[in-house]
Amino acid sequence: MNTNTINFITSHDGFTLKDLVSFNIKHNFANREKNKDGENNNNSFNYGVEGPTSNKQINALRLQQQKNFLLSLFISRGVPMMLMGDEIGRTQGGNNNTWCQNNYLGWMNWEETNQDLELLNFVKQLTFIRKKLIHLINPVLNKESSNNKNIIEYQWHGTTLDKPDWGSWSHTIAFSINKNKNPLIWIGLNAYSKNINFSIPKSQSNWIKVLDTSLNSSLKPKPIKDKLIEINALSSILLIKNEVFENVFQIN
Repeated sequence: MNTNTINFITSHDGFTLKDLVSFNIKHNFANREKNKDGENNNNSFNYGVEGPTSNKQINALRLQQQKNFLLSLFISRGVPMMLMGDEIGRTQGGNNNTWCQNNYLGWMNWEETNQDLELLNFVKQLTFIRKKLIHLINPVLNKESSNNKNIIEYQWHGTTLDKPDWGSWSHTIAFSINKNKNPLIWIGLNAYSKNINFSIPKSQSNWIKVLDTSLNSSLKPKPIKDKLIEINALSSILLIKNEVFENVFQIN
């Protein structure tokens, strides 16, 4: 993993993050090119309904998937790049080539009543975590990391510790960020359609569950004492070692 890379999920060309989980195909007819313009390979999925829906279950899943994308972006080494509006669920109505649209399709909506405040709160949490733990997530920015006594390493896992499954059929992956071989952060990702138990690294102190993309982001951090943790279907979890959490995350 190169710490000098720029990482992104979406950009000005293509779907917004909201549209990435809301449309299977592009909808560019408003551009008056018979839907021939724009990229056809969007790697998107609508979860059962093309475009906006009143189905609460689908909308909850779409929000959850947006959180999964964002968590993977903010916890990765390198510089995270976000498309403006992805933090509030901005949509372009499935149009992935809005350069010619000087209207609501391409505009940023600044009205709070039309923003996904749950998603915005989640992005604020991610930003806070990344800033506080930048010396672990992106150690190139930490002068001490050049010292052999402060080596930061990524250790890959699967549902079982030290056994990542890199097969094309795999729907799970986990990794820890270690300092001097001591795991301080653990991230588990479950892209399967069912809940799965993951083994977490042993620790003399508790792990703290800081984020769970399947839950409301306003929930408080929760201590984890078990050797296993269940990750809900199509969701991700972020754990932080108790001593790290107490040092940098407690807000009076």
